[in-house]
Amino acid sequence: MNLETLNILPTRREFLKNALPAGTLLCFGCSNLFAAASTADKQKADTEKHPFKRDSGMTVEEAYQFAYQHGHISLLNNLAKEIGRDKFVSLLKRIAKEEAARLMNSIVQNMRKRDFFMFKTMWKSQRPPYNLAKVYEITEETDTVFEIKYSECLYARMFLEDKAGDIGYATQCYSSDVFFETFNSKLKYSNPKNFMLGDNICIERFDWEA
Repeated sequence: MNLETLNILPTRREFLKNALPAGTLLCFGCSNLFAAASTADKQKADTEKHPFKRDSGMTVEEAYQFAYQHGHISLLNNLAKEIGRDKFVSLLKRIAKEEAARLMNSIVQNMRKRDFFMFKTMWKSQRPPYNLAKVYEITEETDTVFEIKYSECLYARMFLEDKAGDIGYATQCYSSDVFFETFNSKLKYSNPKNFMLGDNICIERFDWEA
């Protein structure tokens, strides 16, 4: 299954421009609404950037492997051995919940609307590489339900390959309910299937309580 490209319609762009404070639009990954520079112009501009700002030439997979598998997951596994795996994973879960609430609160503090339509718009407007790290399809979408099925996940592949599915679940998945429900208490999150827990698919479901 190929990753579906979610088109952002002009009407959605106008909605976001009106609904969000100035300067917030790009934070939610909507820079792809505007025409991209030509390849030649992009390459020229890239050579004029500071080295840290230039295109690395990595694929999405290579970028995630560099960020996670070149030491990061190994470090977490070794910390688990030193501290005790159960204690370490429990600690990660607690900290992840606290960080999830803090992060979402920082996102929504100046947001004018926090309804279900805005949530779905935010979700669909994710920028690369985040929206390219998973292969997914939207399996249900109504005024009160939004459900996504994932057939592949780079996070899960990397943590599971390094025998750290429990750590991956604690750091990448466990706090999702707090993260999304902090957006609005009417938004209820469930994750009945999860790669990190041994399932062959992952399902995320969002129910909006009227």
